[in-house]
Amino acid sequence: MLTANYHTHTKRCGHATGEDEDYVLEALGHGFRRLGFSDHIRLPGFSQPYTRGDYSLFDDYCQSINHLKKEYKDRLDIYLGFEAEAFLCYFPYYKELLDNGVIDYRILGNHASRDDHHHILSRFVSISNPSQLYEYRDLAVKARSTGRFSIFAHPDYFLASIENFDSDCKKVSCSLIGVVYGKEERKSETKSVTGIRPMNFSLWSEDIKHLVFLDAMPMLPISSVMMQRSLKQ
Repeated sequence: MLTANYHTHTKRCGHATGEDEDYVLEALGHGFRRLGFSDHIRLPGFSQPYTRGDYSLFDDYCQSINHLKKEYKDRLDIYLGFEAEAFLCYFPYYKELLDNGVIDYRILGNHASRDDHHHILSRFVSISNPSQLYEYRDLAVKARSTGRFSIFAHPDYFLASIENFDSDCKKVSCSLIGVVYGKEERKSETKSVTGIRPMNFSLWSEDIKHLVFLDAMPMLPISSVMMQRSLKQ
């Protein structure tokens, strides 16, 4: 039975609905013991309407979730986090949020790449050439190397627009499976909280050993699509 979820957005991102407490009540109604809020990270100086909330909503988000932590502390363990891309120029900012205890954890949502001038370079939901495949992989590897991402959300995101699973897709998939399972061994520095163990860049809890793939959906076994396609080739 699924008793934890760490990939939860709020209405502030522009593509979720309901109040923060609604998610808590829904989790309780389904017998959850732990709930992590990981809305799309607010980035100073960078706006993406309907993708992430404006930076001005940062304090409201944190205050709301921290209030719910206290309100429901005897019924549900609630964690405050963010889903963030591997935007390299923001890595120091990401580190600061964890080191200063502003958030409990962070998950990687490898949706896009961007330059230092706030320009989106690639949107990985619509990959059109092999170089973007390898860019997706390389950013995931760099994110893992920081030791500061607890979860890799929907690692098969890059397959959304792929019709022909060719040798490049297989190579990238095998690399990502290695990233998730920690084939590139290193000591993790990720902050550890109950139920979120920084082990091999995936989500481990006392109940499950699964990756988070979809918002508000059951967690699926490790990279099922990537694994199946890789083995068939």
